Amino acid sequence: MSVSFQPVDDSLNATLMISPANIYYWQIGVDGTNSAGDLGMASHISFQDRNAFNGSETFGIKLNGAFESIKANDDYGIADDIYYEYGGELSLMFPQFLFPFIPEKQRQQVGASTVFSVSQNWRDRPEYDRRFFSMDWKYKWSALRKRLNYTFDLYNINYVVTPRTSAWFDQYLEQKNSALLRESYKDQLITRSSFQVSYASILGKQAQIQGFTIQTSIDLAGTLPSLVSHFSGRETRNGSYEMFGIPFAQYAKFCFDYTKLFPIDRYNVIAAHAGFGIACPYGNSSVVPFEQQFFAGGPNSVRGWNSRTLGPGSYASQGSSDFINQTGDLKLLANLEYRLKTESILEYALFIDAGNVWNIKDYENKSDGRFYSDTFIEQFALAYGLGIRPNLGFLLIRLDAGLKMYDPSQSADRWNITHHSLKRDLAIHFALGYPF
Repeated sequence: MSVSFQPVDDSLNATLMISPANIYYWQIGVDGTNSAGDLGMASHISFQDRNAFNGSETFGIKLNGAFESIKANDDYGIADDIYYEYGGELSLMFPQFLFPFIPEKQRQQVGASTVFSVSQNWRDRPEYDRRFFSMDWKYKWSALRKRLNYTFDLYNINYVVTPRTSAWFDQYLEQKNSALLRESYKDQLITRSSFQVSYASILGKQAQIQGFTIQTSIDLAGTLPSLVSHFSGRETRNGSYEMFGIPFAQYAKFCFDYTKLFPIDRYNVIAAHAGFGIACPYGNSSVVPFEQQFFAGGPNSVRGWNSRTLGPGSYASQGSSDFINQTGDLKLLANLEYRLKTESILEYALFIDAGNVWNIKDYENKSDGRFYSDTFIEQFALAYGLGIRPNLGFLLIRLDAGLKMYDPSQSADRWNITHHSLKRDLAIHFALGYPF
């Protein structure tokens, strides 16, 4: 839509030019990945019918796939292999609130929508195979001319099953004797409700150089199954409750992110970001499900580390396959970035990142990952680096190189400012869009 104005005497004529949108929409995406030196690729293809029932309903189909080349590791009994992940999603969006007892005026408000979706994903690794099934029912709406956005997940159901584990992985879980790992890789039923709010002080292109954004969310899992189980009295021998023969997860999770841009001029911007997250198991669960735990490192975290290779606390990674141990219940993150725009499509960045993840309770063999108020400052990892970012207008391609500055997993000589080992301390990240 375009708007033009023309003065006429003491008034102003406005002309609105509206062009019809395409009913059918296709999108294809390809991403390169790098996890602890293991290279891979992820892609997706999606299709939308934006007028499925002649009332602006949107029907969508999305197919996704990824692979990663995993290097051999004699210590973990892993040969050179390929890791696969693939799946699909069906969704249907109605441009109104579909819920009984809601007044018609509220049901038809601008920006309101109801989304139903179902998805299935398969993940095949040398260590294990996992299957994920999900169903979701959510509502979305906005206010303040779309600067304030809400998402209410009325109910989300996730069923996670691990049909195969390798002999090494079974032995690893047994040797680690970790309740956290054993519980994380059991078959799981996760039912949750969540509420998310995001606010942007400025929209459009100006949002890249000034303003601030706030995002917060809260998840509560297992409430309905808990009520059903307590009333039915169906309890297993180990004291937990089950539905369909599977113990269901119970946890509460809260996340908060704040980003502020400080413009110097139209070419120079300083971006600051802070993130916090905490997840607490309760009731039927002694640990938070693995997929709902926090991890550190990667293109949007502490960029001196690859994804899932930092923490928890001062825990020292045992290798690329040790990512299963490197998660936490608590996340603290801070980033500062200087962004330089040029007359060409290239942008540059200098950044410094700080953060880590921790556990909020004692787990066997993970004492180094426990959060303590008098020691957590010493366990903040630090990294610095630079980025080169072609900005195509509709897409920003980001290539960031990060170096470890302070590594809390080292028992001595944690500072790495003048004696870097590029093989050990350098991480390269390829991503799309700004990190925050």
